[in-house]
Amino acid sequence: MVDLKASAFAGRWLAIATPIALVQIVIGAAVHATKLVDTTTPRIILPLYIYPEGDAWNPLFTAIKNNPTAAFTIVINPDSGPGQGTDPGADYSDNIKKLRATADTNQILELVGYVATGYGDKDPGLVKSQVLQYHNWTSAIRPDGIFFDETSTSSKWLSTYSGYTDFVKSLDWGVDTSSVKSITAIVKPVATSTRSTSTPKAVSTSKPKSTNKPTSSQKPKSTKKASTSTKKPKSTKTAKKPTSKRKTTNKHKRSNQNTAITILNPGTWPEDPRFYSTSADHIVVYESPLSNFDYAEYQSLTAGSNAGSDFQRAYIFNEVDPRNIATKDGKKFASIQQLVDGTIHGLNSTGGIFVSDLGEPQVYTEFSNVWQEFVTDVVAVST
Repeated sequence: MVDLKASAFAGRWLAIATPIALVQIVIGAAVHATKLVDTTTPRIILPLYIYPEGDAWNPLFTAIKNNPTAAFTIVINPDSGPGQGTDPGADYSDNIKKLRATADTNQILELVGYVATGYGDKDPGLVKSQVLQYHNWTSAIRPDGIFFDETSTSSKWLSTYSGYTDFVKSLDWGVDTSSVKSITAIVKPVATSTRSTSTPKAVSTSKPKSTNKPTSSQKPKSTKKASTSTKKPKSTKTAKKPTSKRKTTNKHKRSNQNTAITILNPGTWPEDPRFYSTSADHIVVYESPLSNFDYAEYQSLTAGSNAGSDFQRAYIFNEVDPRNIATKDGKKFASIQQLVDGTIHGLNSTGGIFVSDLGEPQVYTEFSNVWQEFVTDVVAVST
């Protein structure tokens, strides 16, 4: 969970930075969308697999309101995807609107819809149909792009995932560009890479309602083994409507530019480095307990020529013990803030970070005990 393209594959990428925009051009293939993006502010990537009943999302609203300079990339997952209906239901719709209304005028708030891909085995037609479901939500609740979970980064699936991210970019999402502040472009060649041996990650279990009721006990799937959480909202009451007095239309203006956000989540370092040359904005290069993370290995991988851009790489750490913040190779951090700093600056990653003290299956179905501290630490490290 969950980096802007660089070099060449099946035709060459040329990234050109101008004072106005980052322009991505493909030679010998279709021209990709112009991308206006702030690539310097580190993203807080949040897999939000919590059903928005009552005040369930209040910790997120609080974090957004109290940290107006924080940049959030939030994964929306009504039912292991968009669900069965033409919209996610009243609870989701109301709370998505409230999310947008809570953000400060120039705050970066990006919403991406969850789509599982079955490590390449899922029918591409079904994957694209779920993308279109999100795209067809009304503009007030439509996400800003797609989070492709269960990503396989073996060479066999390169064209498949390149096709997925290109497909998302080809659609007009009416993405918010009001928070654009600075532009960068990084071009790096890619060749071969080493895959990290990360362990299975957690899975969440939000309970959809209305027309998006799950069938056969569906659960949002992460990039690793499924779990069996029993945390499901039981109440039938409708989520509260937004109470913010600020008008969304004055803040997150929609544009007609194809600035859709695309995230690939293999949960480990890509096997084939050419994945960094796809149109994926971010790639989750690690998603597992911090105790299984080899910091020195990732430092070495990051320093290589096959590491994509700083804005592509994203990290998700769970089971972080605030009393003993240590990695597999013995790297110790005195605080959550030091871990955040060691990721953003030590591993040169602005593409996304998430830190939780929870493990399976609660890691994505509950806000952790360190959530608010984590958000303020990202802000502190980013300024």
